[in-house]
Amino acid sequence: MYQSPPTVLKLAVALVLCIGIADVAKSWHYTKLYTGSDLECRIRGARLQQAGYNAYIVAAKDTATTQITGATVPPGMLLLHQPLLSLPYHSIRTVWFTVQYLLLLGAVLLLAHCMPVKGHRRLLMVTAVTVLFISAGLWQLHTERGQLYVLYVFLFALMYFLCHKNSRWSHFASGIVAAFMVWARILFAVAALPFLLQKNKLFITGFLSGLAVLALLSLPAAGQWQDYFSAMGNYTGSFDVHISHHPVAIAGQFPSGAVLPVTFKPDFVTGCINYLDEYLRLLHTSLPQHFYLALYAVAVLVLLALKRKQLATFSTLQTFILAFLLYTGLEYSVAASRNPYNLIQWLFPVMLLAPAVKPNSVTFFLLAAGLCLLCGLPLYFPYCFELGEVMLLTAAVRSLSKNRFTMETH
Repeated sequence: MYQSPPTVLKLAVALVLCIGIADVAKSWHYTKLYTGSDLECRIRGARLQQAGYNAYIVAAKDTATTQITGATVPPGMLLLHQPLLSLPYHSIRTVWFTVQYLLLLGAVLLLAHCMPVKGHRRLLMVTAVTVLFISAGLWQLHTERGQLYVLYVFLFALMYFLCHKNSRWSHFASGIVAAFMVWARILFAVAALPFLLQKNKLFITGFLSGLAVLALLSLPAAGQWQDYFSAMGNYTGSFDVHISHHPVAIAGQFPSGAVLPVTFKPDFVTGCINYLDEYLRLLHTSLPQHFYLALYAVAVLVLLALKRKQLATFSTLQTFILAFLLYTGLEYSVAASRNPYNLIQWLFPVMLLAPAVKPNSVTFFLLAAGLCLLCGLPLYFPYCFELGEVMLLTAAVRSLSKNRFTMETH
């Protein structure tokens, strides 16, 4: 028989929802007040791409030098922005604001459906975790800049939802989603390793099929990928930023509407674990990019070798946590700027672990405390965000051990 939620729970959920509505309104205010510098860069690149120009490099006006456009996503992701290009930019901002919240809502609903808890506890947990994230500076920064890391959260959630269904077609479909993630952001390739090592034939078939189809579809844009890697070399010094496969447009002249006066809110109170070289620079030293990648590759090989036998016994939840950790570790290792808006991706492992780990365990404490610090609650102090992410990393690593869970996690 259905039992209505107790009054205290109703009041708690109502309060949290009111806070959430206020935070949505604040995000909307920032969206209307500022131009969304990261979205503007992608739209600029998409306009250049549509016109047949290099989407990543433009020539500085009245000079022979070149500069990057600010677009940092692969050509396929720019192509996905092209349906928006017929709209005025202020309308694009509104559409993208809506898309961000729809992706967030979609990820939350998919993960809530897979939670091992039901009823009142699930309602309160889902509501509280979601509102904590959208209240945080990291999400306000994400929406104000017009970022797309919430898309990756949604894709992770969709993958997990499909694998959780545990049917033949769903594992195959999950592999296709994983292939799309790699196509959208190359760093996701490392997240596929645990699934490949588990020899999940249906997942592997879907993954390889998806990669093959996407590679064929990308053949006409092969030159754009060359442009992309050349421009991304600006972060590492590994490539010549002047190399261009496509003709270079003049900044501010072509195409019409490609460049806008950029405004952004500079004073969000937030932070994250940065690219590793940033910490070495505090010691007045620096190491080449390939050193970090080599160190990361060795660490991954050692980890997978140590976990090889245990990996075969991992639950779906643990496999995805390991995949997320591998991906996040690579984020720390590459030279592309890591910003606080990246942290919205932590919604995925937090939603997986919060209802599954034992409430009286160290792992649960690390998870709860880490989430609060990541969101700057209840108090902000220097480096609290970095400490929060370290605690979440520790909780995620601990969850890979046995006997951490309150129930079977499939």
